[in-house]
Amino acid sequence: MLIEYHIKVTGGNADVTPTKESGQVAKVDKTNRLRADEEKVKFTSNDKDTVIRYRSSSPFDDPEVGPQTILKVGKGSTRPFVVKKPGLEHHFDCGFINPATNKFTTWGQTEGADTPADDGSGPGPG
Repeated sequence: MLIEYHIKVTGGNADVTPTKESGQVAKVDKTNRLRADEEKVKFTSNDKDTVIRYRSSSPFDDPEVGPQTILKVGKGSTRPFVVKKPGLEHHFDCGFINPATNKFTTWGQTEGADTPADDGSGPGPG
């Protein structure tokens, strides 16, 4: 199943909503985790400057979405990434590269989103 994490930027703040391919909001939490080797995740945004950065761990094997690595999302979509690594602490922040400092800056009042994953044995996103 493909889960899309959409980052909607409005007035310098961002809201993140995970959705299923059907367009329904996906419930992804510590009970309804992404399943390794079954789920794919892509990131979308309505703002051309949007980037994401995983904090200390990532559910993906791809180095371009590894911890502390900045992934350009932009206005549009990334490619899908296959969930590979179980863990409850996978969390990404969303923001932009501040032109004054050339460093990652979070969008205003956003907390990003969690992407907890299991070994494929759980119920999956609700």
